[in-house]
Amino acid sequence: MFFLFKKMVRSINQFKFQFLSVILLAMLSVIIYSGLEGVYYGIKHEFDEFNDDTNLADEWVQATYFTNEDITKIKQTKGIEDISKRIRITASVSDDSYLILDSNDNTNISSVKVLEGKDYDSNSNNSIWIDPEYAKANKISVGDSISINYNNISVNPVVAGLIISSERAHFVGSSDYYMPAHENYGYGYMSNDVVNAFNPQGIFNLLEIKSKNSNLKENINEILGERFIAYFNRDTLMDVSFVSNQVDNLKRVSLLFS
Repeated sequence: MFFLFKKMVRSINQFKFQFLSVILLAMLSVIIYSGLEGVYYGIKHEFDEFNDDTNLADEWVQATYFTNEDITKIKQTKGIEDISKRIRITASVSDDSYLILDSNDNTNISSVKVLEGKDYDSNSNNSIWIDPEYAKANKISVGDSISINYNNISVNPVVAGLIISSERAHFVGSSDYYMPAHENYGYGYMSNDVVNAFNPQGIFNLLEIKSKNSNLKENINEILGERFIAYFNRDTLMDVSFVSNQVDNLKRVSLLFS
């Protein structure tokens, strides 16, 4: 036993730099793995908590318009728990700056978190709530009145607050972009009178849906026919799935150092 110990000590002395390199590499791997694990776990925890707090929708359906019969059929689809009907428009603020604005008749689904200003209230007078990154990039403050245009109709609502939304976790605004361009695209929510100014017919073109193991994806084409535009769930809506995919990528990279 003593002979083996002496041999080990002799080997360590003989190859001490190699041993030191191995030890340092092992320590570095542990540090990198721990760091990456902390990052992806932290992002996942915060994102999941935000989704729960705002009751993020599970499915989204876009159509040219929805009838009451459509909504009844969708509600009767297996696994559907609740529906929020919305009107979504892309309004121009300038030649190269746009706001994607939603109405919201059911704030129990995909609600927003107010960072500054008044709480979201669809019955407020002539108001919009916009995301803070767009506001910062375009030097817009709470209380400012901005001119927005849609279908040759111009409205001048007041920015009542700055908000963030879990369904816009990675908002880019246009398929032309992969990363956010905050000076060009922002998102927000409108009060009812602003909605009515742009869309007096009250035609809903977006449904946000809470569900559990639904088969809506298989049935939505049959329900809507030619009026169907798009279907998304949390795995396919880029604004949401981008964050989950980034977490998965970080997790895979961290495993290289485990």
